[in-house]
Amino acid sequence: MVASATSLVFDDLKKGFNKNEVLARVVHFWEARNINKGGLLMGFELFLIDRKGTTIHAFIPANRIACYEEDLKAGVIYKIKKFLVIDNKTSYKVTSHKFLIQFTQQTVLAPTDHAGHDIKRQNFRIRSYAEFNEAVNKNEDLY
Repeated sequence: MVASATSLVFDDLKKGFNKNEVLARVVHFWEARNINKGGLLMGFELFLIDRKGTTIHAFIPANRIACYEEDLKAGVIYKIKKFLVIDNKTSYKVTSHKFLIQFTQQTVLAPTDHAGHDIKRQNFRIRSYAEFNEAVNKNEDLY
């Protein structure tokens, strides 16, 4: 089973509400908490990878977690539909992709059969010393 013709990759995404489907593996997810508000749960942060090896950051707001929490597992490939595409964060960036996927009340997250889907299980961002050195004293997040 190969990704359907209607299944987009992350680099095909356009800003705004997206009704199309992306096929992605959840590499990792974690709780996002606001330490300035007593550890208030803000939502789940997700690290996703598509069939081209491109990674993107996704976010499930706290009020939507219950809709996905039971089925959400790291390593599983999902079809994701009806989500909002927004600019990626400028601080605390999880990926270098220009966009972030925001789950809405309409978002559909459905696990798929792994057979035939060639999506990596992980992604490594290896940086040279020169790249790290360029980021020093620029008031930006380090890699």
